[in-house]
Amino acid sequence: MTEQDLKIAESISIFFESLPDIVRNQVLERYFEKHQEKLEDFIFYLGCKERKESLELVGSEALFKTLKERL
Repeated sequence: MTEQDLKIAESISIFFESLPDIVRNQVLERYFEKHQEKLEDFIFYLGCKERKESLELVGSEALFKTLKERL
């Protein structure tokens, strides 16, 4: 990722946060519908990363709990 990519991502994030709640919710709903599998994979990755960083062993029950908390 380049410096320009990071600046674009930050600008989009600032713009998104400035939207009214109803518009933001509609954007998120459509994005989730179109990219559900990708988002589930990313949530799974974040859960695994968090557990690894805390040096805990990842059991299926602990991982499920982490994923559920993130949703």
